[in-house]
Amino acid sequence: MADERRTGLYLEIFLVSFAVLLLEISLTRIFSFKVSSYYTFLVLGFAMLGIGSGAVFVALWPRLRSVGVERTLPWITLLGAVSIGLGYFVVAGIELSTYESPGSVGQVLRLGLICLVLFTNFVCAGLAIALIFTSRHDVISRLYGADLAGAGAACAVVIPMMWLLTPPGCIMMAGAAFAAAGVRLAWRGQRPMAAVAAAVMLTLAGAGVFADSLPDPVVDSLKSMGTKGMKRWGFETVFSRWHPVFRVDVMRSPVNRNFLWMMHDGQWGSSLWDFDGSEERLAEIFEASNREFPFSVANEQPRVLVIGAAGGHELLAALHFGAESVTGIELNPVTVSLLREQFADFTGHLAEHPKLTLIAAEGRSFLGRDRSKYDIIYFVAPDSYAAMNAAQTSGFVMAESYLYTREMILEAMAHLRPGGILCMQFGEQNYRQKPHRTSRYLATARSAFVELGIEDFSRHVLLATTVEFFSHLATIVLQAAPFSDEQIEAFHAVAHKVPDTQLQHVPGRAAFAHLPIRVIRTPAQQLDAMLDGYAYEIHPVTDDAPFFWHFTRFRDVLFRSNPRGSNSIGWEEGRGEAALLVMLAVSTVFALVFLMLPFVMVRERWARMEYKRASVVYFACLGLGFMFFEICLIQKLTLFLGYPTYTLTVTLFSLLLFSGLGSLASELYIDRRNQALGLLAASLLVLTLFFQFGLDLLVAALMSWSFAARVVVAVAIVAPLGLCLGAFMPLGLGTVARLGALRSESIAWCWAVNGVFSVIASTLAAILSMSYGFRWLLLAALLFYAVAVLALRAIPLRPTITSG
Repeated sequence: MADERRTGLYLEIFLVSFAVLLLEISLTRIFSFKVSSYYTFLVLGFAMLGIGSGAVFVALWPRLRSVGVERTLPWITLLGAVSIGLGYFVVAGIELSTYESPGSVGQVLRLGLICLVLFTNFVCAGLAIALIFTSRHDVISRLYGADLAGAGAACAVVIPMMWLLTPPGCIMMAGAAFAAAGVRLAWRGQRPMAAVAAAVMLTLAGAGVFADSLPDPVVDSLKSMGTKGMKRWGFETVFSRWHPVFRVDVMRSPVNRNFLWMMHDGQWGSSLWDFDGSEERLAEIFEASNREFPFSVANEQPRVLVIGAAGGHELLAALHFGAESVTGIELNPVTVSLLREQFADFTGHLAEHPKLTLIAAEGRSFLGRDRSKYDIIYFVAPDSYAAMNAAQTSGFVMAESYLYTREMILEAMAHLRPGGILCMQFGEQNYRQKPHRTSRYLATARSAFVELGIEDFSRHVLLATTVEFFSHLATIVLQAAPFSDEQIEAFHAVAHKVPDTQLQHVPGRAAFAHLPIRVIRTPAQQLDAMLDGYAYEIHPVTDDAPFFWHFTRFRDVLFRSNPRGSNSIGWEEGRGEAALLVMLAVSTVFALVFLMLPFVMVRERWARMEYKRASVVYFACLGLGFMFFEICLIQKLTLFLGYPTYTLTVTLFSLLLFSGLGSLASELYIDRRNQALGLLAASLLVLTLFFQFGLDLLVAALMSWSFAARVVVAVAIVAPLGLCLGAFMPLGLGTVARLGALRSESIAWCWAVNGVFSVIASTLAAILSMSYGFRWLLLAALLFYAVAVLALRAIPLRPTITSG
């Protein structure tokens, strides 16, 4: 045992934490492509559940601890590495369907097998971390710092690793890192085990490097790329590439060769058009096209900004309808590369057109830094739920899109020349019965125009719909000045020549009292009551709660399956909300089963554990508060850094790195714990006030800085919070370690409590922010830490225990 105490375990816990976060983020990408972005909660849930359960097993099995960490850790890390490697083949090969009844036997069995694989992956990590903590409680602040440093390192490299190795390759690399965590200890006392661990490490690393040889995940059968989708009709995949934003695939029809179908995470999102560079081909593509709507009412030879350039359809439209210059903004660099490289010949080298500038960027952030003025700002969202996946790059990021908020409309209007117009086009699944998207965007635009001092919104908006495929494409055109009679007539002329098109609203003309029309024309004093009375959530969207697609209230999901007499629930109605509520319920049940029930089975030892209630409150509040702060910061910095994936990486890396430093620094003042808690609580109060009232002003002032400079500022913003938050865990674990009786069990159990409440927090944060906004979530985070401080002060700080 003495030799064991001389062995440092900082490298081992660093590698385990590195592997866990790399695996977790990579799996969220796999499930977003395979089924839906909502399944990221499944990954998060079983990650925290496995880690927490591993800690419970350590707490309840004294023999596991008595064998010695140097003997047990190599076996655990080897088992975890093998389960990660083999688990990928299970996860990739099993087909899940969001359209199949969740109660069907086949669906339950398939989902159950995937859950078992995920649980096995992460329970090994929980065992490893808890064993390290319980065997080294005298240096727990340093170990926790190494734990956070490993997770932070994974955040720093996961985005470039996904670029280079793909998410399946990253999963294999996570397994290799897990195996590497046991090699050093095995080499000191179990040489054959070290050889096996090294062989597994090299095998998994090789599979990661040559990830193209790994099987592709089987997607939902009813997705566009599924067995009942386009493949059923003989479509051929001609290009595939993973990206942290969303995966891009290009498919070719066996019949229509005029364009290629572009898939975003397995679902059709856009098209690449066969273009030879001639005006004749443009005239053929855009003969009687609803893409003419914005150009019919705009200034002549307009300067055009297209946000959501995708496959370039609207870029071609702008060139055809006489644009002087066109700037195209596209979120995913892979999509941009299709036009510049892989399909440059097919698209007529569109990206090289002298009038066109193509930029890979997030549209809202680009506008915030751009100083140009335009005649048309054209938002293109033709029923692409890949836009939602793009904003939800991992389970840690719960927001949808800042392109639909009131603040975005105000930003866009400020970038228009006199007479300039803003155009939004997106698909409506069921415009006649449930025009949710159109109505909500109009309500948001109307609230923005009120801020501009424009009360008679109906004179500043045009609305038309066109039947396309199996849905309607809504066209909304906004202008600061009232639309003239000439503009209205031009808009009407386009509607007349485009097949299956209907004018829904033009100023001064009677219209059927459909929901979008009521949103436009209802008197201001009656509008809120009208929106409140509608069966779905269509209130204006703001930056504080940018959940445009959140149409179903959580109370309706709980108590009404068919809101207010609806005939059916559409595929966008309540599925995400229901997934969140189910995940919250499952997390809570598992917390009770895996944390409380095992200790009921060992009641005698459980009864001897001191200050159980205060410990539960403290570590549960840390799990909830830390995650709430983390999610709020990610959202607030998304606009500043301009790319969801960069924001995720920079924020998590900075928060974990400085939390690790805060953990190390806590060693200096743990003997003055209560005074330190007061200072930490005061610091969190000051930081929360800054995030609430000062951060937005700072972001607006520095938005024009270079990306490198903005990254430095973002790190500086996150650093003080990380230093504060990082101190709370070692202060709590250090206090528990000094209680004496069953301190190893207590440390493992407290770690489990924190882990399980962290996963509850990730789901609860999404629900609360969707319902009340991020400002209230930030205040809730502060409240949880205030309760934690009171709970820890209720536990006496005893002298350091050096033996036993």
